[in-house]
Amino acid sequence: MDYRIIGIDYKNIYQDNESSRSINIKADISDPKMVHKLIQCYRPIEIYHLAAFHGSSEDDKNDFKNINKSMEVNFYSTLNILNSIKKCSPKTKLFYASSSQIFGEQKSLVQDENTPFNPENIYGITKHAATKLCHYYRNKYSVFASVGILYNHESPLRSSNFVSKKIVEGAVSIKYYKKKELIIGNLEAEVDWGYAGDYVQGMWQMMQLDKPDDFVLATGVNHTIREFSELSFKELGIEIEWQGSGSNEIGVNANTGKKIIGIDEKYYRPTEVDQLLGDVTKAKKELGWESKTSFKELVKIMVKADWDKVKKRGY
Repeated sequence: MDYRIIGIDYKNIYQDNESSRSINIKADISDPKMVHKLIQCYRPIEIYHLAAFHGSSEDDKNDFKNINKSMEVNFYSTLNILNSIKKCSPKTKLFYASSSQIFGEQKSLVQDENTPFNPENIYGITKHAATKLCHYYRNKYSVFASVGILYNHESPLRSSNFVSKKIVEGAVSIKYYKKKELIIGNLEAEVDWGYAGDYVQGMWQMMQLDKPDDFVLATGVNHTIREFSELSFKELGIEIEWQGSGSNEIGVNANTGKKIIGIDEKYYRPTEVDQLLGDVTKAKKELGWESKTSFKELVKIMVKADWDKVKKRGY
C-alpha cells in the first residue's frame, strides 16, 4: 500500500519532496476542535497515535508537577481522536501506543495482554486511562482502536532525557573529549529494550487485521543499564572497569584509569518500575511478529548515529 503521510508537529517526519507523499502540520492534539477539523478534512485510513508526555527522572520526585500535561497529551488527545473518528470518520483505524508502565509492579515475571494493570506513576496512570478509553470506544461504538502495549523501543531519534540516549551521548562526548564523565542512576535497573523500527513494523501489522485488538510488543529479554553503558563505550573502543559498590561505584577507562562514569541517586526513579518483561506470544502467533534487532545491534545503531553526527559537525 502506498501511503500519503500526514504528520502532526513532528520535525523528524519522513520527507519525500519529489512525490510530496508527506506533509507536516502544526497542530495541538489536545484541542478537540482542531483534531475534529483535521480528521474531518483528511478522513485518514489509519492514524498512528504515538504522542506521549513522559517526565524526566527529576520530575519523578514530584509527579503531580506534570499531571496536567500528562493528562492533556496522554489522555485527552486520545479522547479527541476517538471522538472525532466516531463522529466523522468511522472507517478510520486507530493505533494507540500504550506503555508497559500500565502494568506497574507485578508478581509475575513476565507480562502479557491478560496481566492485570497496576500503574504506579502518572505516566502509567494516564496511559492506562487512555488504553481503557480505546477499549470503551471499541466496544460501545465499534471504533477500530488497536492498542500496542509497547516496552522500551529505542532509536537515534530518542530524546536526551531518556537514559539510553543519555548514555550514548555521554559516551560519544567523552570519546571526543568534550565531557569528562557520564553521571547516571541505578546501574542494576533492568529494561526490556528493543529497536523502534521493529516495533513500527508491529504497529503496522496490527492495523492490517480485520478487527482491533491489544498486543504486547517487546523483546522478552531484559538488560541492565550497566550493560547498556558497557556496550556503548565498547562501540567507541573504550573498555569499562567498575570499582566500588552501590552509589559509590564508578566506571573507569580500563586503559587510562580515569573515572568516566559516576552514580548520583538523584537520577534514581522512585516511581519507575525497575523490571518489566514482555511476553510476545500473542504477537508471534497472530501477527507473525517478533523483534529482530538484537540488544547489541540496537546499541551499535544508536552509537553510530551519534558518532556520525559529531564527525559531520567536524568536532
